[in-house]
Amino acid sequence: MNSAHAAEEPLIEQPVATPDSLRSAVAALEPARLGEFLSDLTAAKADSVKTSSMRPMLAFYAKWSQFAALHRFPKRRERLRRLERTVAEEADPVKNRAAIREISLLLAEVEREING
Repeated sequence: MNSAHAAEEPLIEQPVATPDSLRSAVAALEPARLGEFLSDLTAAKADSVKTSSMRPMLAFYAKWSQFAALHRFPKRRERLRRLERTVAEEADPVKNRAAIREISLLLAEVEREING
């Protein structure tokens, strides 16, 4: 975790990558996203059966683990939202690319946090 988040307490601990733990995290962090979570879980399970592969479930776990990591620190969540607004609304390509780079760095930080 970078020093920007060292002083901020997380709202929840980083959940383990299981459907129950991730569901609890989504319910605690952003309950409005539970429908999307359940839809993704259903689709991932069906795709795993259909393809005889764990890849759809692994992608599901990665997506929702990343969601939890991004949203469990309020300042990190707000930073991401500000950057996403900049990307969506900024006409200046230099500022837009800078925001995209910052999002990439934030996602890399989260991946290190999740994967060690």
